[in-house]
Amino acid sequence: PLSDYVSVPCLCAQPAVTIKLNTATGTPELSWQKVSGAVKYEILRASEDSEGYFDVVATQTGTTFKETTAPADQLCRYLVIAHASSSLYRSVIPELQDRPSIQTGIGQPVLNTASDAATGLPVLTWNAVAGAAEYEISRAAKSSGTYEVICSTDGLRFMDEEAVGGKTYYYKLTAISEKGTRSATSAAKAAKSICTAPVADIASDG
Repeated sequence: PLSDYVSVPCLCAQPAVTIKLNTATGTPELSWQKVSGAVKYEILRASEDSEGYFDVVATQTGTTFKETTAPADQLCRYLVIAHASSSLYRSVIPELQDRPSIQTGIGQPVLNTASDAATGLPVLTWNAVAGAAEYEISRAAKSSGTYEVICSTDGLRFMDEEAVGGKTYYYKLTAISEKGTRSATSAAKAAKSICTAPVADIASDG
């Protein structure tokens, strides 16, 4: 006699994941080849913040994924699971050592420059970068010249009090994490040190 029917889940092929770091944002970008029979892909991530546990960060139909929520300056490991139309059908889950990992960075800061209305000195401002502990400011006399570090600060504003009146300077900014990870350096921005008009002190003879 024939045996009873037994249901056996059908497995999709395991996606072969390629991972790289976007140096401008400091976040990972994943890609993989389309898996035959797959209708969606589940992306999971484990990090130092999650203590190694994998959490679902996205479910999608495409074969590329750009991270926007990865923690800065941490080792992150990824798992991509291919799913077929039935919930029973999915790809084989690889062993931990076969799951791709990458060290995230910190984002490239965006530098803004202006001349202070009261003093005429160059003023630099920027928005906070996730994971940054301090910011390193470099200056040059030409946009393509040699940049020298003039300041490190944990703030979001810097006034160049050493600037000479009438001269134009070029500045770059780099974010640095507590671990010493450095971001991509910002684009160079110019600022002119303007000589402000003197304020006359007029005394009356009575």
